Amino acid sequence: MALSPIAGAEVQLPSADPAPTINDTASLVLDATSRQSLQQALAAHDYRKAEELLLHQLNSLPKSSMDASQSLRLLGTVYFLDHDFVQAAVAWKKAEAIAPLPEEIQFSLAMAYIQLGHKDWAHELLAKLQKLQPKSALYPYWLGRLAYDNHLYPEATELLRTTVALDASMSRAWDNLGLCLYYQNQNEDAIASFHRAIDLDSHAAHPSPWPYLNLAIVEQFLNRDSDAETHLRKSISLDEKFPQAHFQLGLVLENQSKLEDAMKEFTSAASLDAAWADPHMAMARLAHKLGHEDEAKQQVLLYRKLHSASQP
Repeated sequence: MALSPIAGAEVQLPSADPAPTINDTASLVLDATSRQSLQQALAAHDYRKAEELLLHQLNSLPKSSMDASQSLRLLGTVYFLDHDFVQAAVAWKKAEAIAPLPEEIQFSLAMAYIQLGHKDWAHELLAKLQKLQPKSALYPYWLGRLAYDNHLYPEATELLRTTVALDASMSRAWDNLGLCLYYQNQNEDAIASFHRAIDLDSHAAHPSPWPYLNLAIVEQFLNRDSDAETHLRKSISLDEKFPQAHFQLGLVLENQSKLEDAMKEFTSAASLDAAWADPHMAMARLAHKLGHEDEAKQQVLLYRKLHSASQP
């Protein structure tokens, strides 16, 4: 069994990364009433209101002034926090045309590029930041993530080894390193890397369920179903609404001929991610094994519908 790509597991901005911060609004050219309104909107996370106020203020400023650059930086940050990554990138690039962006905003711009699917732009910017800050683990980590997504596993492995050499406490780097090693058939090293990620993450306030899932997939590949089941149940205990762990546990239970239990896990995966096609094919397979042919046909139809909808 190969380690299949996990739905939604490609590059995402985890909460562990630095998000752009709201700088002091005192330096902005605003009248007292507008400044108070902006501060209140930001404090209430009313980003739409803050965007309106900043856009209105920008209309009164010379387009190439430092005042405009500062307002554009803040506007980009507000857009980013509002998950409007297109407008965030536009605002930051306009600000950059006036004056160089701070490192923090350059990193956030790279994250916006990733969210927009421009991983090549993100790679260029992250590589530049790595050269400027060679002792930071953040930039080789993200370059490794991008290499992994492009299936460049040896390159990703090298970058992630650089990351953990710079910061051995970064659990997510060990987790991603494990994935790269597995894809290169270095299974025992992958397992050791996942265990390292789990040990480090155990001290977090909210440990991630992902390393347990990834570890279990490798264990199942090595026919260690008992260990895989244990780790999948641990993953689910950390997040009961984790569809990928339910799906993988269903595969393990099916392999152990626990078909009814497996069906429950596939059903949970399907209900937790209504757009994911794979659980329905698994349910069709099990329904056929159990002699429920009408249900099997229904699940096949659902699989085809969802699978077709998920294709570009």
